[in-house]
Amino acid sequence: MITANYTDILNEIRQFFDRHQLVNSFVDGQLYDFQAKENIYSAVVLVPTISTIQNSQLNLSFDLYFVDRIVEDGTNTKDVYNDELQIAQDFVSYFSNRPNKWNLQPDNINIEPFEQKFDDILGGWRLSVSVLLPFYKNVCEIPLKDVQPVPLPPIADFTAYVIYNRVTISNKSLNYDELSWTYDGANVQNIDGDGNLFYLVYPTAGTYTITLTAKNDGFPDSISTKTITIL
Repeated sequence: MITANYTDILNEIRQFFDRHQLVNSFVDGQLYDFQAKENIYSAVVLVPTISTIQNSQLNLSFDLYFVDRIVEDGTNTKDVYNDELQIAQDFVSYFSNRPNKWNLQPDNINIEPFEQKFDDILGGWRLSVSVLLPFYKNVCEIPLKDVQPVPLPPIADFTAYVIYNRVTISNKSLNYDELSWTYDGANVQNIDGDGNLFYLVYPTAGTYTITLTAKNDGFPDSISTKTITIL
């Protein structure tokens, strides 16, 4: 099966009915769209219906109305139903079992008689069919616009847990390009490449302060200070 979309399918169907000698009008949309135009019978109206996407397949469904005008006294009713049924059968035959082409799903074809009063009394058949197409879920092919992130002011924040003479630091800052730490009294520290301070070791008891400054270009610095006590 080749890769096709709704427009491809619609164009092929339109071309088929343009060539069919018993069809004089083809309309896609809704049945009333045909009534809004100059009525030339016999006619076919294609109406898309509820379709489904499941796993990697698109089940595209639509109804086709094969219609002709029934005269006021109804004397041509049987002829209308007979002729429109033949056109419907021609459609199913043509769009079934085509090598390397999309095809109608053989287990999902239904047909029922149709008669309704519009500008004219129309009679014929409603043919419900579906086409199974591959559905490729490729996110990379979605035509998304590039959206630049809105810059936000930095927020300096951290937690400090004291165990004996060692203070374990957890950085909670947001929206920063650079971090800088200020601390007094500690003689051992561990800072990673992004400026995150993991721990400090204090050799003597006392009260100390730890200050974190978060920077982001275009915004004032954000500063967070905490006081700790080493026993």
